[in-house]
Amino acid sequence: MRFFTRPDRTIASELAAALGYPVDVLAQGEGEDGVVLVGARSHLALRRDDAWQAWPWERIKGGSWRSEEREFRWSTMTGDEFEVRLREPHRLPELFRERVQASTVAEESFDVPGGTIQLIGRRAPGGDGDVTFYAVPRGRVSLDDEPIRQFVVQQTDRLRAELP
Repeated sequence: MRFFTRPDRTIASELAAALGYPVDVLAQGEGEDGVVLVGARSHLALRRDDAWQAWPWERIKGGSWRSEEREFRWSTMTGDEFEVRLREPHRLPELFRERVQASTVAEESFDVPGGTIQLIGRRAPGGDGDVTFYAVPRGRVSLDDEPIRQFVVQQTDRLRAELP
């Protein structure tokens, strides 16, 4: 096993062509049938069947590397879930954690009737752009419940006002 593997420049060129702008690839993992998972400075990107999909780090909810199964899984803030089998993840698990953490600018949990709500504010790592907030209910909490919805809006406004 190699300890350090430089990302393939061909992959970076392909991804840049698909996205329409230059990409700084930091890590990549390879799977079967030409599957490539790329961790770039601004995105996580997947090439499968010669087609690229990319997600800005601030739109990724979370993920994990399961070494025994050789599976990398992640989900997006919109609820989409993805999974790929990789022969070698290289630095992707560490980079994944670092980039998701770097995109998190606010996070707070609240006890509410029936469970908890976690509010998470995210923006592009290192960026000074808009912050998008997400509410993650746990337990028997429903965001469709009007008092809960009002509480989430109130706390989101407060957190937004506290951002530098």
